[in-house]
Amino acid sequence: MDLERVDFGPLTSSPSASLAAEVHARALAGDLGPETVDEVRSERTRAIVPIAVVGGTLAVILAITTIVEAAQEKGPEAVIGLEGIAVIALVCLAVYAFVRRVVQPRGWLRLVRFVAFADANGFIGRPVADPARTPDHWAGAPSGTVASSGS
Repeated sequence: MDLERVDFGPLTSSPSASLAAEVHARALAGDLGPETVDEVRSERTRAIVPIAVVGGTLAVILAITTIVEAAQEKGPEAVIGLEGIAVIALVCLAVYAFVRRVVQPRGWLRLVRFVAFADANGFIGRPVADPARTPDHWAGAPSGTVASSGS
């Protein structure tokens, strides 16, 4: 393909929300390869696990403290501990919402631009590739080199 006819516009344009939704649906449907399906499905897990671990650890510590204070009959301090657990839960939910709405869509912009670029130029795009199918594995090339079709 002639480089003068390659449309680089999609790589620099700001994709629309409808295009992003279409790419997401295509990725989940497997149109962008099985590796991309796995990547898209695991995105929520990657966001929630660290938040749940930190929030859960803090909540357990605060719950133990509350139980100890309640056993020692320190009434108001035990209530403050329960309020602290509720605050931790709300902060974790807020951080999760922030990650889902602000951080992860930035990663989606790269994917949407890549797919729009591939579609505009008639390329077959695989955002997440099987390592065995990358250029350094073609034609028995040694790892770390790109095989050429002869020179």
